[in-house]
Amino acid sequence: AAPAGAGLVSDDFSGASLDLNLWSIIDPVGDAAVSLDGERLVVDLPAGSEYDAWTRGNTALRVVQQVDDADFEVEVKFESAVSEKYQDRGVYVGAVSGQFLRFDVYWAGNTAKAFAAMIDGSAASTKVNTAIPASVPLWLQVQRDGDVWTYRYSLDGASWTQVVQFIEPVTVSSVGLYAGNPGSPVPAHTALADYFFDTANPIIPEDGGSTQPSLAARLADATSSATSLQDFTPTASGALDGAVPVLTWSTGAPLTPTTHFEVQHARPVGMLTTIAHLRSDTLAALRDGATFVYRHEAVAGGAHRYRIVRVEQDGQHFPSEEVSVDVPLATDFLLTPPYPNPFAATARFSVTVAVPQRVQVLVYDMLGRQVARLHDGPLPEQVPTEFEVEADGLASGVYIIRVLGEHFAGLRQVVLVR
Repeated sequence: AAPAGAGLVSDDFSGASLDLNLWSIIDPVGDAAVSLDGERLVVDLPAGSEYDAWTRGNTALRVVQQVDDADFEVEVKFESAVSEKYQDRGVYVGAVSGQFLRFDVYWAGNTAKAFAAMIDGSAASTKVNTAIPASVPLWLQVQRDGDVWTYRYSLDGASWTQVVQFIEPVTVSSVGLYAGNPGSPVPAHTALADYFFDTANPIIPEDGGSTQPSLAARLADATSSATSLQDFTPTASGALDGAVPVLTWSTGAPLTPTTHFEVQHARPVGMLTTIAHLRSDTLAALRDGATFVYRHEAVAGGAHRYRIVRVEQDGQHFPSEEVSVDVPLATDFLLTPPYPNPFAATARFSVTVAVPQRVQVLVYDMLGRQVARLHDGPLPEQVPTEFEVEADGLASGVYIIRVLGEHFAGLRQVVLVR
């Protein structure tokens, strides 16, 4: 095990027994068995004994760590299937007040579904409940950034699909894994977890394996151009080809057949998300100093942010510096969606105009009353200007952002949740 951020500790479950100085096993029913098989955490729930992370009392089997109330991102690899209604397994986040969040995949009777919810006693707020491929193994990621939660899954550990992003203010006290088996009849369920990692500090190599050389070993064996970790970090730039952003990058370190690159994108405000996974074995040049090119087709006008991330099989991520590309507007103006939305403290958005002009940026409540005037004056052409809606002095509810130019008008809706 290796220590990581927020007090979290990564664990590849490769020991002879679970480290009870690190993990707490919470078994409200008292019939489960929790063990290690040398490579995985094994949770056995017997038929007829119902374990359920829901509003009738939290009876899920949990294996959790006590953590600080801080930002984190965890990744769990499950190597067991869900095939009987309603077997489930996932990531558990406990709060000091007894509330908890669950991020899981369960079997709905005819398909697997990704599910997330906030449970507070007898009340539940479902965030997502959507069908995904029934795949084994299955990787789950949960990221906390203040009050913003992001849930992703992967079928290969490299390409990630975002399931949902939402706002939920909680004071976190524990993070870990859980398994459940609610149903009628109650099915048996064995959940197998290969590892639980804080992505900021994974265990490399996982399970102490020797088949995949460590990054340090590959550095030592690489050509003389790869002499430090910096050589693995992409050097990226962005330009325009007509109205299409074109990204180019290179790295000094040689590529391996398992190296791949992620192309990440965001508007002027908002979180970077992966829009493309480019594997080295599909690219033409596999040599030191190879230059790679990616065209972001059919992109809207305005400012765009990009980042290139080199990813190695052993889990190391090497992100480039962000680059920006400004795409000329094909319309009179661009009003980006507020982020985050819903919001608890501040929602940000940007306005770009095709020609210089006077612009008003106003905020109204649902009764048509103006509650804020964010701008009343000139804006320059083709340059995004960022604005913020502050929660101070506003009640929870729906608000309308109205942008008035000399020849255009635009609206966006934003929701304040306290």
